[in-house]
Amino acid sequence: MQMDDFLPNLFLLAIGFVLTTIAGGILTYFFQKRSWIRQAYLDLYKKKYDDGTKFLDELSELIGKRLFFIQRFVWAISDGDKERIDRIEKEYFDVVKIWNINYYRNRNKLRLLVNEGTADIFLDYNDDARPNDPHSLHYKFVLTHKKVMASKVDTSKIVSALKNVDLLNYSCSSFLEKMTSEFASRAEKMQLLEANDLKDNFAKNEK
Repeated sequence: MQMDDFLPNLFLLAIGFVLTTIAGGILTYFFQKRSWIRQAYLDLYKKKYDDGTKFLDELSELIGKRLFFIQRFVWAISDGDKERIDRIEKEYFDVVKIWNINYYRNRNKLRLLVNEGTADIFLDYNDDARPNDPHSLHYKFVLTHKKVMASKVDTSKIVSALKNVDLLNYSCSSFLEKMTSEFASRAEKMQLLEANDLKDNFAKNEK
C-alpha cells in the first residue's frame, strides 16, 4: 500500500475509533443513569411503603384503643360500679384526647397514602349536617360517645348505648379491612408515588 493510500485509511480508522469511544461512553452513561433512576425510584418507593405501613399500623392501633376503652366504659356503666366507672372514664378520655389531636392529620395521610374515598370513610365533613346518621368512622365514634355519656346520666339509655357500641365495632372492622385492602392494592400496582415525589428526590440527589 502506498503512503498516499495509507494516511487517509489511518485517518478514517482513527476517526472511527474516536466515534466508537464517544458512542460507547454515551451509551454507558445512558444505561448507568437509567440504572440510577430505577434504583432511586425503588429506594423511594420502599421508603414510601414502609412509611405507609407504619402509619396504618399506628392508626389501626389508635382505632382499636378507642373502641376498646369505649366498650369498657359502657360495660362499667352497665355494671353500675361508680369507682370503676370513674377510673375507666379517665382512661377512655386519655385516648379520646389523642384521637382528637390527630384526626385531621390522620385523614390527610389517608388521602395521600390510600385515596380520597378511604379518607372520607374515616372522616367526612358532611357528617356535621347528619349527626344522628353519620357515614364516617370519626363521626360514628362521636355519636356513640354521646350515647354512652347519656347512659351514664340516665341508665335507662344503656341498651341504646350498648347497641351503638356493637355497631361501632362492625364499622371499625369494616374500615380497617377496606383501608388495608386499598393500600395493598396501590402498593401492588406501584401507585404509592406521585410524580412530584420523584422530581423532589432527584433534585435533592443532583445538588
